[in-house]
Amino acid sequence: MNGFGEGEGELLTLHYPKPLPMRLDRWLVSQRPEQSRARIQKFIEAGYVRVNGTTGR
Repeated sequence: MNGFGEGEGELLTLHYPKPLPMRLDRWLVSQRPEQSRARIQKFIEAGYVRVNGTTGR
């Protein structure tokens, strides 16, 4: 268990404009408003977010 709760193991693919118009965490929250920015930041820090196959920063 990774401690992130609901949706564990769910793969979600989102498409974004290039170049990314804002910080990754803010853009992800705009696409998934049910998640807090702090929670999204934890996903990114834990390596659960990838951009073009590379771990997000």
